[in-house]
Amino acid sequence: MYDMASSEVSKICKNSKSRGRKKAKKYIFGVCREKNLKVPLSMMRSALRSVESRNSRVVIFPYQGALVRREFINETPNPFRKRVKVGFPISLQLNPAYYRSAKIEKFRIFNERGERLKAKLITYKNDIRKKISPLSFILIPNSPLKSKKRYKVLFEASTNRGRVRKEWSFRVK
Repeated sequence: MYDMASSEVSKICKNSKSRGRKKAKKYIFGVCREKNLKVPLSMMRSALRSVESRNSRVVIFPYQGALVRREFINETPNPFRKRVKVGFPISLQLNPAYYRSAKIEKFRIFNERGERLKAKLITYKNDIRKKISPLSFILIPNSPLKSKKRYKVLFEASTNRGRVRKEWSFRVK
């Protein structure tokens, strides 16, 4: 489970509507239902930090034991350029409340026989959409996964807080 901060943002939006608030130096727009409502940036950052600290240090998807589709539905821009059918993406994010930097060492997917599958690793350095943070990693198998099979994932990285190792598995429909 991952707390996305929706309730915190809702509270900030309600508070920002009330009159008599101190003037802030910087504001953010577009986070509330009323898109023109300005929210003090400092309040937004504080709420996000509070929520981050309640979340797990490492967030994975699919989660341990999850049941997923065998392939990834194409998106634009396509990180594989010409290839249309690829396996279901696997993601891992290190929580910025705990980590400041990470150097990935391994991010691999294995079939039931322990064979490593070919996959593309997407990080902030090669993300053509420029949306991934330096603490986020996505692994996309080069071809669709096999139905009714279990896959194991291994992630290892060195961080500002030491070594992180995560191993988990998921199943395919």
